[in-house]
Amino acid sequence: MSPENKHFGKLKNIFFIREQNHLLYTQMNPANLLTIESLPAKWMDKDEVMLHACFQLLVDCIEKEEIHKYTDWSHTELHRNVKEEMDVLYKWWKERSKMEHIEVDEKQQEADNEKLIRLIKIRKYLWT
Repeated sequence: MSPENKHFGKLKNIFFIREQNHLLYTQMNPANLLTIESLPAKWMDKDEVMLHACFQLLVDCIEKEEIHKYTDWSHTELHRNVKEEMDVLYKWWKERSKMEHIEVDEKQQEADNEKLIRLIKIRKYLWT
């Protein structure tokens, strides 16, 4: 099916695959969509969006992908430390994300940055 087809643009989440001269289609939920539950439905500065997006990935990994269920966190001391760090950051974010969306002071921005850096350091363990 070509993009010139007038119906092509109306198909959402439909992907076409050419296999042995047959055109097959499948409906998929794109994995690259991120719903940031902690942000209000209004315009936000990108630094705030970045913070919320990164921690939404952590929340999704723990709550939706159930990473604690499918990973042996007792395997090594490193795994135990990463799980502990993940749990600390998750707990912190669950409290932090309840804060009103107002101007945050410099002290809060520094705390947010420190936690964001810690999250980045364990990002390679956020897979299931």
